[in-house]
Amino acid sequence: MNERENNQKNLITLIICVIVSVFGFLITGPFFTEAIRPLAGLFAQISVLALIIMVITNRKRGFITSLVITACVFIMALTIILVSQQIAIFSNLIIAVVTSILVCILYSYLKKNDNMHQELNQQYEQLMDTKRELERKDTVLRNLAYKDQMTGLYNKAYFSEQMEEAIRQDVPFTIIYADMDNFKVVDDTFGPEFGDMVLIACAERVASYCGKKYICARTGGDDFGILITGQQNQAEILNVIEQLRRLLGEPLTIQGQVLSVTSSYGIASYPQDSRNAANLLSCSVKAVYRAKANGKDRPCFFSQT
Repeated sequence: MNERENNQKNLITLIICVIVSVFGFLITGPFFTEAIRPLAGLFAQISVLALIIMVITNRKRGFITSLVITACVFIMALTIILVSQQIAIFSNLIIAVVTSILVCILYSYLKKNDNMHQELNQQYEQLMDTKRELERKDTVLRNLAYKDQMTGLYNKAYFSEQMEEAIRQDVPFTIIYADMDNFKVVDDTFGPEFGDMVLIACAERVASYCGKKYICARTGGDDFGILITGQQNQAEILNVIEQLRRLLGEPLTIQGQVLSVTSSYGIASYPQDSRNAANLLSCSVKAVYRAKANGKDRPCFFSQT
């Protein structure tokens, strides 16, 4: 719509400039009188200015129109001089020639400028396309680097990086390390593919619970890590684990088999248990082993090991 409106405005400008320039040249040409002589220069300048505006606003269309007008003025002035011997009109010949040269130079400059502008726009679009492609590839690489390809959760590298970032900012946090109970039995009984489907189903449940509130990741074969930022007391952490236990404990139906999955949970917190990300993971693993030793399907804080 804007382009159409601009085209209409330029066309109106062209028509007005044609009328003004033709009127000016007629006044200083066929209709020239002694009374007009003092204003002849002004009318000529206005006519030339109208032609220049015509070229600037309409480019090629204005350029061609201005050449037609100056050619007509030249022929008209030459005819008047030859027929009527009006030497005063000779100036119109000069004006027509000079104006033609001027509009040619102006149009050449504008065309070169437009081409340069178009090339810059094309280069800009190419740069933007390159930027978008790089961003897309960067996203793909980040997904490959930080996402677990089977479950779609973040991986251990990303989980560790987020812990290290929180430590750099000295933000208290707690990690919950969930290790599925008896998963090897599932693998041995139903096969690895079935086991993968169980992992994927459990990962979906963990992800749906965590949402954007907590960071969750697959930190090992059948292990999940959950990062909870902020100062948390034991009751709050146990409440999170209880909701996870209920969610993961709901029966799964896979390939016609119905089974319930339980997990053991190890908890470690920064800065109480360690000020190092790797050590915190190690602390949570030790807590998981204690939870399994105490009967599985339960939480254990590192401080209790």
